[in-house]
Amino acid sequence: MSVKNPQLRYAFTGQIKTNEYGYGKLTDFYLWCQDRKNEHIFLDFTGVVWFDANLTVLLQAMVYKLDKSHGHVFYINPLYMKERFPVLFRNGFLSSIEKVQDEFGTAVQLKTFRPDEDEKFLMYIQNDLIKTDLREIDGKNKKQLADHFLEVFSNIQLHANTTESIFACGQFYPKQQELKFTLIDVGDGFLPKIKTFTNGTVTTSSEAIKWAVNGGSTKDNIPGGIGLSGIMKWCEENEAGLEIVTGDAYMSHTYGRNRTLVVTPFCGTIVNILFRCHGSE
Repeated sequence: MSVKNPQLRYAFTGQIKTNEYGYGKLTDFYLWCQDRKNEHIFLDFTGVVWFDANLTVLLQAMVYKLDKSHGHVFYINPLYMKERFPVLFRNGFLSSIEKVQDEFGTAVQLKTFRPDEDEKFLMYIQNDLIKTDLREIDGKNKKQLADHFLEVFSNIQLHANTTESIFACGQFYPKQQELKFTLIDVGDGFLPKIKTFTNGTVTTSSEAIKWAVNGGSTKDNIPGGIGLSGIMKWCEENEAGLEIVTGDAYMSHTYGRNRTLVVTPFCGTIVNILFRCHGSE
């Protein structure tokens, strides 16, 4: 993305955080772009007060999908972005413009994976997310957590009916001692496959999330369901938070509080995890 006399402008505003409101702001952008074809669009961040760096992966997934489905080309002002949001360079979101070293060790680099890159994804989870030289997430059984992530990743192509890229990114916030990690696919979402598998018993995206985190699996005669349900259990045992967005459903299970909301749908599935995390001594 760069500046090149774009025909249209989209202005982001306010705070874009890892919650239903931040998700809504980015979905508004996605729907606005869906109403158009083959446009050159400038992304204006001058009205943005805060942008959770891990959510750049959602913007990246949206730009990727809109480029493929609607032929859009997107531009930004790199000088303004580097001055106002340097973290977006350090986490790899704007790496096509300039690569900047993450000297603070707070970024879990934005990466894209093919659905068959299980080993590459597992190494990313183990070496980039769970522990680095500068910080480590809190909690027990972290090898088990990595296995749950691998199960989720391995199931995406089957469950989401997609061969498209899978996106991941995270950010550690030292003052809050919290690490936010986001994993996204741009497939069909939970409901279509689960509704078919359950013979229409599950009829909404909200029910589909509940079915999945309670251990449901669409793998015939193969043990499954340990991915999301395993992550859910790990989060409960280690005081972490879990958010899932798929179809028109948003589920938040964060530090003992449960919420399910109806939201504007975006293709695919978003999984956010909020880890307790500490820096190096």
